[in-house]
This record gives sequence, structure tokens and C-alpha cells, in this order.
Amino acid sequence: EYWTRPRLAAAQVVVLDSYYYRFYIKERLRGIVPDYFYTSLESLPDAGTVILARVDPAIAFRRRQRFCVHEIYAESTEADFVRFQGDVLAALRDLCQGRGVGWLEIDASLPPAVLAGDFVACVEKKLGSSAHDASAA
Repeated sequence: EYWTRPRLAAAQVVVLDSYYYRFYIKERLRGIVPDYFYTSLESLPDAGTVILARVDPAIAFRRRQRFCVHEIYAESTEADFVRFQGDVLAALRDLCQGRGVGWLEIDASLPPAVLAGDFVACVEKKLGSSAHDASAA
């Protein structure tokens, strides 16, 4: 909030690796935080666009060695992880749609250089080609 709000107020482009939406949804799905907590999160500014680096949850499960409580409902099984991640994705899409937030997806299973190029393309699509020119400066 202290880093993001001033930049937004100055009409700067702000790119974050995560935003409160995902945290909000995960905690809501798990039902472990009081309702007043969600009200405070909802007072934060909305994102202009969410760019989701998407990977199949079954592949993500096989890549991981351990899971934290924020990635599963209750069990560290593939079925639980896949179900939870699918529910998070569906709720994230619904939240963005309901709040009028743009939605773009890129394939996170691609090689890092391709993924980075896809990310830049998404930003350029949203902001125009000046985003690439500014990053080169």
C-alpha cells in the first residue's frame, strides 16, 4: 500500500508479482479469517489488469516438494491441491469480472525467456508499445 498508492496517484504503471486478490480468495475458501478482514482488503485500489501466469495444477503439484497451508484445503495430496487451485482460479476470475478488472493469461509452462516475452506482450497489449520502450531505457 505504501509503495503502490503513491505510484498509482502519480499515474505510473505498477507491476506486482501478486496482489491481495489471491490472498483474499485463498483465505475466503479456507474460511479461517473473520469477515471484517475482507472489508479492509476491499478498500484497497483495484488492479487495472490481472496477468495470470498459468500452469496446470497437476503439473505444479508434481514440481513441488512441500506445500503450505495456503495452497491446499486440508491434505497434501494431488487431488486436494488440484481442487483447491482450481477453486482459487475460478474465484479469481469471478472476482476480477465482478470488479471490472482486466484478465489476461500466459502459459507458465513455457521456457522462462518465452514466458518473459509473453508477459511483455501482455503489458504492451494493455498499455501500448511504449511499455517495451520504457523498459529498454
